[in-house]
Amino acid sequence: MLAECDYNNDGTLSFCEVHDCLIEVENYWRAENCMEGYGDLVCLDCIPDVPPCEGAWNCDNIYNEAIFAMD
Repeated sequence: MLAECDYNNDGTLSFCEVHDCLIEVENYWRAENCMEGYGDLVCLDCIPDVPPCEGAWNCDNIYNEAIFAMD
């Protein structure tokens, strides 16, 4: 995860880097698994949205996974 998500190349992962990286992974998953026309997940202040298809995450899921990853 460090190699892919260390956006500022400081050798550590901040909460925000983990959060943003999980959003990238979710958007990749959506592109591969959701019907055409569903857009990317955007979590500016992690405002919850409704998953567009079964199995897709929302901003709450990303936030919770980022918390879990930092423990």
